[in-house]
Amino acid sequence: MMSEIACNVQKDLDPVIPILSSAQDALIILKKCDIAEVNFLKIPPLALKMVLEAVCVLLGSKTD
Repeated sequence: MMSEIACNVQKDLDPVIPILSSAQDALIILKKCDIAEVNFLKIPPLALKMVLEAVCVLLGSKTD
């Protein structure tokens, strides 16, 4: 039973692992000036806000 659950979970994870890897690679090339540019936006677009919250989650930081 447990191996069946593990197989199902692995099947769900397989397509997203490359996406996670790409996101982690993108974080490495992120520069301080890229982040500073976001600070100039009074109200960031919703898509940008969602991406930044995802980055915070990946880094283990608060999302507020």
